[in-house]
Amino acid sequence: MTVDNSVQVLPVKERAEQIERTFAKHGGESLRSRAFATLPEDVRLRLVSGARLDPEEIVVVAIMLSDSSWVLLTTEHISWRDVSGTHSVRLLEVEDVLVDETSMHSQGTSYWKYHVNRAVVTTKTGQSFTIETEPGRGCMAFVSTAKRAAGLRHGVRYIRGKS
Repeated sequence: MTVDNSVQVLPVKERAEQIERTFAKHGGESLRSRAFATLPEDVRLRLVSGARLDPEEIVVVAIMLSDSSWVLLTTEHISWRDVSGTHSVRLLEVEDVLVDETSMHSQGTSYWKYHVNRAVVTTKTGQSFTIETEPGRGCMAFVSTAKRAAGLRHGVRYIRGKS
């Protein structure tokens, strides 16, 4: 598959495998962050029913904070639910994914990586979305994996953002 007639994009199944490998490499599974395939079927069905997914996309990573607060990383989107509703950003629209600096600095400690719990997704149009994640390792794994997933969707090895 090509994007803009010049960039090679991996087939969806290969992208899903690379996203899952990146997730495992950068911290992987923890208390609330899981490879989607490892979740019980009833949980997977509940999460998918709340998200707006394209038929061909594969859900790879799930962060479950509660029934009304979750994040899904798929081969096509970052989708999440919070107090204001369900949201989604296409990976093709993602410019960068970073740890939320206010979350980082509010900890007031050199151990911020253990406490940070928000990621900021910036789109090519300049919109920014703050997404609550699992604190610590779960957040760091999500940021790295989402950045990689966006890069794969764009057809590049790593996303070329502000990081």
